Amino acid sequence: MLRRALVTLAICLAATTLATPAFAEGSGFPQIITPVDGSTIHPGFSTVDVDLSDAPAGDYHVEVTGLPGRSDSPSYDVTQTITNVGASSVSFPSFDSYGLYSVMVEPVNPDEAMYSATSFFTVADRPAAPGIRVSKVRSHTAALAWSPGDSRGSEITRYQVERGGIEGVSSNRYFSTSSTQYTATGLRDGLRWSFRVRAHNAQGLGSWSRWVSARPNTPVFEDCFRSARRPGHFQLACGDGNGYFDRAGWTHWGDDYAAGTARQWYNTCKPYCAAGNYRYFRVKVRLDRTSFAARHHFTRLRYGRDALSHTVRLPA
Repeated sequence: MLRRALVTLAICLAATTLATPAFAEGSGFPQIITPVDGSTIHPGFSTVDVDLSDAPAGDYHVEVTGLPGRSDSPSYDVTQTITNVGASSVSFPSFDSYGLYSVMVEPVNPDEAMYSATSFFTVADRPAAPGIRVSKVRSHTAALAWSPGDSRGSEITRYQVERGGIEGVSSNRYFSTSSTQYTATGLRDGLRWSFRVRAHNAQGLGSWSRWVSARPNTPVFEDCFRSARRPGHFQLACGDGNGYFDRAGWTHWGDDYAAGTARQWYNTCKPYCAAGNYRYFRVKVRLDRTSFAARHHFTRLRYGRDALSHTVRLPA
């Protein structure tokens, strides 16, 4: 009885061996050694290292492609065919374009498709140009701000700001910062200064932004007829000529406010307004609430004989 059972077992084992397909000699999967899955590499890389030691014997496709449906996908789709000899280095046209790539290793024999492997890597590049703007202009200073722009697969570590004296002309004066803001100081008032910025990552310095310009100066006072600093006279009522001030003396004129005194003329309207019977008071005046919207100017005037009891909103 025991002998018959042993014979039956031997026949079953032999049948199982005959039914096993040839590729069962390797029951593992291909391994993609480099580029490492999820890694970031430099432009110019051109080799994919694979290890097929544990995979079934035979030929394999090694395909590198830019991922479809992504805005940062490079136009790249190259397939190489290799024979399983264990570890292999497969050469490709260099991966020069920034973006996300995939590597797929799969058997040429479709019946062995389950023995495949996939990984992803990013080819980094120098950063794209930031979006720069002038955020504030004051006397002798100009504040700049910018959006970082695309880092292109490698973290931005710093920014380089260039200052020019004449718009669009390089002066080779550079300033470095890790922030997305920079305030240029020591600028001569009345001149138009120009600025641009570029980002730096592990790949190097990226593209320059466009030029922006600023003309630093102390704020102006805009009345009915003109823009001026420390005006000796000004008029607020543009239609009928009322609201006239003269003999203004300014004790302070700065970025945040201006203060002084002036004569305020008013029409007594006696015996009637058209007669133009004018009188004046000596009043205190103060300008403040500086606007930087389109030009550097004050937007509020307050005045009064003893206290600043009257307020006039100036054009914004």
